[in-house]
Amino acid sequence: MEETPMSAGDPVATLAAGSVLLSWYQFYVKGDKESGIFVGLWAPTLLAAASYVQQKDIARKFKQGLSF
Repeated sequence: MEETPMSAGDPVATLAAGSVLLSWYQFYVKGDKESGIFVGLWAPTLLAAASYVQQKDIARKFKQGLSF
């Protein structure tokens, strides 16, 4: 069985999960609701940026495959 190569999204998903945990800590444990909400918004931003980069890479590879 072949190993799947690590994509650029794998470390970003880990960072996004970490930002969610940090946001929960800020919001519930420290009681700093504004900071918790701010840090919580990092997760979708990171995931959206990683998705954009992956889509651009797929489009580039697709265009290279179509060139004659």
